[in-house]
Amino acid sequence: MPAATGQPGPRPFSTHGITVEEGIAVKRFRSPVNGDERRLYGDEPRREWRALTLLARYAPGLAPRPIRADLDADPPLIVMSLSPGAPLGTRQVTEAQENAIASALTRLHHAIPPPVLARAERAPGSPHLLPGRIREMAYACNAGLLDPLPRRAYQAALGWLDSGRGERAASATGQPVFAQGDPNLANHLWDGSRVHLVDFEASGRGDRATELADFVEHVTVWAHAGINAEAFLDRFDLNPGERRQITQLRRLFASFWVMRLLPGGSAYQLNPPGTFERQASRLLDLLRND
Repeated sequence: MPAATGQPGPRPFSTHGITVEEGIAVKRFRSPVNGDERRLYGDEPRREWRALTLLARYAPGLAPRPIRADLDADPPLIVMSLSPGAPLGTRQVTEAQENAIASALTRLHHAIPPPVLARAERAPGSPHLLPGRIREMAYACNAGLLDPLPRRAYQAALGWLDSGRGERAASATGQPVFAQGDPNLANHLWDGSRVHLVDFEASGRGDRATELADFVEHVTVWAHAGINAEAFLDRFDLNPGERRQITQLRRLFASFWVMRLLPGGSAYQLNPPGTFERQASRLLDLLRND
């Protein structure tokens, strides 16, 4: 089966409606607000509002300034200041941009004082969920129709999960940080000297190893922006335990992306041709050193 046949260039992922009105940004959420669906998807508007409020206090300028919210409207909305800059993730980043990304993430992770962070709601995107999601996506695909390289990666991902190493990687916990929970590089706005962060509907208390592994394995980061994972991680003061955990989590997130990029998968049409094969090779390289 051919590789992903989306647009010639990458397209930023977008899940909610943003409008600009007289220098402010209005975000209208598509997430449901009724009981059953809220329990399934979580309360994204309230998570984002809490994050913006915390960051306005402890890291002013890093994220939009919250102005007002109607969290029980249909759809819910948040009005915030308009952050300067243009989204990254559609082309290769420069060294200055990469340094600014690392600085913004470091500031985000450590901005919230530990006593306040300890009371914060956990970020919803736990890696514990990934093994099950990977298997669900895999079983929805007819692997026999895949080309040899993607088929090898598909089978290697499932074999790695079946060994139990995926669950072990997801069970470890590292240094607590305030987590954005969405590493899409389009959420990083470059103003010419600094990076500002947007989109906090999946934010909350998390751990640094998970955040960094998720970031370096996001397709917008390594495939679209050309960020080298090892060099980027060297910008952080990681202890040996965090480095080992990140290595295992990278295999888990890379397996997840193989399944998302399967024909018919949620990321299939969002990436240029060849991305699926590149992702397959990346996963096989990561697993080769396991």
